[in-house]
Amino acid sequence: MDLVDVARSIVGIDVADADKVQVVERFRLTTVLRRLADAADLASTRRLLELAAEDAAISPEHAIADATQRRRRQAMDTVWSAKAAEGCPFFADALARGEVSLGHVDAFARGLRSLSKKLQPRLLELEPSLVRIAARLCVEDFADRVRAEVRDIEGDDGRGRLQQQKRRSRAKTWTDREGMWNLHGAF
Repeated sequence: MDLVDVARSIVGIDVADADKVQVVERFRLTTVLRRLADAADLASTRRLLELAAEDAAISPEHAIADATQRRRRQAMDTVWSAKAAEGCPFFADALARGEVSLGHVDAFARGLRSLSKKLQPRLLELEPSLVRIAARLCVEDFADRVRAEVRDIEGDDGRGRLQQQKRRSRAKTWTDREGMWNLHGAF
């Protein structure tokens, strides 16, 4: 299905007269529409990245933020997702078909990025089966599944649990609008 077909299907369901099955189907269709729109945004972002490589005056993040009226941080996330999707061809294809969301693609890419270069091929081998799993799970549950796969892969690397925990330790500090100092971390 493409964007136009999905949009027509959504419009074809009159919400005022719809029963539960039709309303649920409309939700499913709007979800597919969002996923197809995300795939279109990624394709546009990839093109902006190509243009920026040729012309240093082009800032993909600024162009996206201006065009979409989103915050620059959201535009930066879109650029990160586009770059990440290039390394995850099965997920990128599934997104283009509306089978998974951008959140699923990002969860897989984060898992991939968390592994050392030498271990990444092991997760990439699982990509086709993880796409099928992602199509059935919400993003949070899928992210948990990817983290479990990463732990299994890392566990086979001969490093102890303490070493893995040390590598994943992190801390973030900031001062909020009210002047309060904040700390978030995993130790």
